[in-house]
Amino acid sequence: GMTRLPARLGPREMRDETTKVNCRLTSAEAAGCCCLIPHPLSLIPYISSLLLLFSSPGWSASGSTLSQTAGAKPYALAECYTSFPAYQGGIVALHYNPASLAFLKKPELALMTKRGAAEDQFSSFTFGAHVRSPKIPQLAGNTAASFHYYSAGEIELIDDQGNVSTVNSQRDMAFIASYGRSIYDRLGLGLNLKYLRSTLLESFTASSFGTDIGALLDLRLVSMGLSFQNIGTSLKYGNAAEPIPFTIRGGL
Repeated sequence: GMTRLPARLGPREMRDETTKVNCRLTSAEAAGCCCLIPHPLSLIPYISSLLLLFSSPGWSASGSTLSQTAGAKPYALAECYTSFPAYQGGIVALHYNPASLAFLKKPELALMTKRGAAEDQFSSFTFGAHVRSPKIPQLAGNTAASFHYYSAGEIELIDDQGNVSTVNSQRDMAFIASYGRSIYDRLGLGLNLKYLRSTLLESFTASSFGTDIGALLDLRLVSMGLSFQNIGTSLKYGNAAEPIPFTIRGGL
């Protein structure tokens, strides 16, 4: 049943009575209740959720091509792709964590194109393979090359004289060179080097250089990944400089 405290008690008496009630409840719980300890594997979904909370995807209107999804499977998994090695997630996993390339088992080619409701279009080409270096065995690893193209569609512009012209609102091209290598068989490290060229209204052009770095630990039953993306220079259209979307990704 419920324990009632006297109606008129001072602050000190209230603390004393509350302490007594807590002690009685604690004793009852200790006598008649048991504590269930969850299995460690059952905690994995909760740990994954916490890691997603600490993921920090940056967003910027400029350089958004670097954040486009490059495959159907990442779409289906809400882009939770940071901890997928390439032999599970495919070659496109390097766009979320370059270290995934370290686990590529055979040459792979990925092609994708999509068109949005606003007549925008994104296309992607990615190819990766193992490279051997007889003279420098330490450099042996997996490499990949990617090309991204994005068009935001056409819009109409009206000048001061009332003349109407149709121009492409935004056109981006990104070139990516990737390298990944496994360390001690289970740990992979990777690097993406990026060059982005962006044109607005067919009149203003800017370019940017960036890099991604990542690490992935593959334990077969579970894998963990961490990557830092789009560390680089800003896009400068005339006198206006816009940062590319720096992103931190973590996954389990």
